[in-house]
Amino acid sequence: MHAAITTHPIWGSVYILLRNANPKRLYDILVLHREIQASNRVMIRQIARRYPNVKLRFVNLNRYDEALRSDLGSYYTIETNYRLFLLSELFASYRRMIYLDTDTVVTG
Repeated sequence: MHAAITTHPIWGSVYILLRNANPKRLYDILVLHREIQASNRVMIRQIARRYPNVKLRFVNLNRYDEALRSDLGSYYTIETNYRLFLLSELFASYRRMIYLDTDTVVTG
């Protein structure tokens, strides 16, 4: 299973996701962000290291901002544009993916 989670504060979302994760499944978690401090990335990685079935990566989306704004205009927020247009490009090789915002609660 692949999960994409955006923006900080994210550590709580990652913790709850992993706490409810099936230990028999592999999780490839990509944290989509524009600005998460290095100290926060370290903290989130420490949580993920407790789970041998988890791979955690950070994807900085700053380099896509201007392209999305010029291609799509400013009707939607940049975060909405990520979801609508960029995710399919970034994750074209994935068979399945779940997109979670930080205010999403994963119960099992």
